[in-house]
Amino acid sequence: LNQFFYGWRMIHLRFISEGSRLMTSAILHELGGVKEVAPPTWYIQRVKTKLATGEYQIESVSCFCGSKDSTPITNKDRYGFDHHMVLCKSCGLIYAIPRMTEDSYRRFYENEYRQIYDWGCLDKEQDFKVGISGATTVKDFLSDLEIYPKVIFDIGCNSGAWLKPFADAGCEVMGVDYGYERIQYGKSLGLNISQGSIEMLEETGKKADLIILNHFIEHSLNLYETLSRIRNLLSDSGVLFVSTPSIYTSNINTLFQNAHPYQFTSRTLSYVMQCSGFEELYLDERINSLWTKNNSFRSVNNRPHDEAKHIMNFLYGGKKL
Repeated sequence: LNQFFYGWRMIHLRFISEGSRLMTSAILHELGGVKEVAPPTWYIQRVKTKLATGEYQIESVSCFCGSKDSTPITNKDRYGFDHHMVLCKSCGLIYAIPRMTEDSYRRFYENEYRQIYDWGCLDKEQDFKVGISGATTVKDFLSDLEIYPKVIFDIGCNSGAWLKPFADAGCEVMGVDYGYERIQYGKSLGLNISQGSIEMLEETGKKADLIILNHFIEHSLNLYETLSRIRNLLSDSGVLFVSTPSIYTSNINTLFQNAHPYQFTSRTLSYVMQCSGFEELYLDERINSLWTKNNSFRSVNNRPHDEAKHIMNFLYGGKKL
């Protein structure tokens, strides 16, 4: 027993020591005006400090389907953060446990997310052009289906590029995102976007003919609640666009990241969407998809058959659950 408590105490002291070391290093760099020690290393270190000292809180959760029966997939993300993702043996959904709380994630998105995730990526102008191209493809596809939305919301809109083709066509557009710099950039281009989240769209009292969730749903914490709120924002004849990285078509070496509490396949996304009152209009394995409202809801107990086994086979070549 004494050995147990001694071992626990040493682990605890090492934890505190590591947190103090990281915090001291980060504070000294900040006081010295050095924020790019080895970009984005400074911001990664700052997040690790906040996690170690408890400034960023974590929580434990069950799967969307309610099951706690899972198998580990990874314990690190692509930036070296402790990020434990598990595969639900019941429904095949991959989710993070533990994960940061909602308030901690919000502050992370406001203060560190872009500085870490955008490093080495396209600059704002190029990224904006890529977004316009993607939105134009969706707009043209909707036109082929004779769907012409007049009011468009974008949740997690970045700088608003996905709204630009619709705004240019005379549509009413609104977007929200936590990233201050990206929001300011989009505003400078005349787009109606704001720093914040879904509640800002709810406060307008308006219904959208099209809601865009481009690489947003994997960031959600409560899938059912988020999709229920989005469903309430959608007009009765409206369309929801959802794009998210697929386990089967993404680079597994870079896919897992602390900003993603969930990862999907087309089948697990379809399961979540149908349980939340949506019907598939279009869905491909890369997970570009369109959804409409459905008055019937799939039971959460009607889980995707054998999807967990398919994912394990894909990731580990037939390793048993």
